[in-house]
Amino acid sequence: MNFNGTPNVNQTTTIQALADQLRIHTKLQNFFGVGQIDGQPMLRIAENVQQMLLTRRMPWKFNRVQMGSNNPAVNPAFFVSQQGFQDFHHAGASCFALINSTTPGGQLPAGGAGVDLNPGVYQNGNAKIKYGTFNGGNSYGPTGNWQTAGIIFNPAAGTFTVQFLDPHPFQPGNIGSSQILIAGVVNPAYNSTFTYNQLAQTSQWINSYTLVSIVDNFHIVLQGTSGQYGTITNISAAGGVTTVTVANAMTTGDIMTFTGITTNTALNGQTVTLLSASSTVVTFTTPSGVTITNGTDTGTIYAAPSGAPGIWNLGWVESAALFDINNPSFPLPVNPIDAVHRIAPEYTSTGDTFNLSCEIDYGNGVVKFRLSQPISTYPFAFNVVYQAKAPKFINGQSVFQWPDDLAYVLFEMCLWQGMRFAYGMTAQETQAQMQAAFLAVTNALASEDREDNIQSLTPNFTLMGGAQY
Repeated sequence: MNFNGTPNVNQTTTIQALADQLRIHTKLQNFFGVGQIDGQPMLRIAENVQQMLLTRRMPWKFNRVQMGSNNPAVNPAFFVSQQGFQDFHHAGASCFALINSTTPGGQLPAGGAGVDLNPGVYQNGNAKIKYGTFNGGNSYGPTGNWQTAGIIFNPAAGTFTVQFLDPHPFQPGNIGSSQILIAGVVNPAYNSTFTYNQLAQTSQWINSYTLVSIVDNFHIVLQGTSGQYGTITNISAAGGVTTVTVANAMTTGDIMTFTGITTNTALNGQTVTLLSASSTVVTFTTPSGVTITNGTDTGTIYAAPSGAPGIWNLGWVESAALFDINNPSFPLPVNPIDAVHRIAPEYTSTGDTFNLSCEIDYGNGVVKFRLSQPISTYPFAFNVVYQAKAPKFINGQSVFQWPDDLAYVLFEMCLWQGMRFAYGMTAQETQAQMQAAFLAVTNALASEDREDNIQSLTPNFTLMGGAQY
């Protein structure tokens, strides 16, 4: 997978190309539109093959995805623990506070929770089911405050509301604190930034937010900054690019919208991505069908509704890591942790090495991770590396999620499956091809496991109880 979560550039084998090869080896039989059924049986053959290859217990390098790599706004993504929680719903974005965030009112409750998804996808449906009622139907949490996006800006108040997948850790006594951080949201205008100084060997988070109010245990209101909104004084356009004069701290790539425009009213409600930004002007491609009148104008430009990108292609968790997000050193301390299939709930600390599992993939962009034990008041960040699941094929031009330098495996596997559908092929011939197909898979697996594995066999601690030999 590349940075945007799409197949690598050397994955170019189409279903049609494999179907053409199969015809040569099955007496020129057709594999598309048989019985006037669109795309069949070739689409079924291709899906069978890819599902068998990508569900094997083997971490293919080309199929490895670091959580968050489908979101150019931030890479990698992570979820942050909070005290007492063992299960964490996550869709690729988090809102959190660090343990070293101090305020006049005292220590800000540390940790965080997952941000709800981008507009029109999830709308916190799972949280409403899980937390909507308890104890015989008594209401728990919000009943009418659910919004259609993880983050929605209010340009009139200059604030924005964050909607969570789990109850957040923030308390009323911390209103006024300016240490709330956001990471992983699709619209980069909302994301805090992790920076480091290599010479000083220090790191820090910047672009934090002030907590304005707590709506309920799934919503908080944060104060916007000049990176999220500003008052417009002039609008002009030339060569398909619109320039807006506004005092701001916005950045290239921010996704913005408009309200209250008095002259160029067609911009109201339009969503644009900034091509450039300085302290006084921002530019963007003029929206289709919009004619700009150059000159003085008024109104507000502000960050468009956004949220987490969603985790849509998780097949199985390959590995995970814990890192101390509170530590000011550079680089941040990172510890690998075991990724396992399932973990039983346990609300007592075992003192053992942390394990992580993906307990549920809801199929709507949200997954539930579970830790082997709940975390105390000191929060950690967790990142996950997983194997992508097989995609759904649409037509003959769909590309296999498989590298070209291992394309021989696709051919042998598709030929085996194709012979099961083809007329005139004997069971003996099909059986022989099955053996050839799995021999090709075995060779491919060997090519993926060439490196020396001695490091994984070295224990972190002595097995002899501290004895030295």
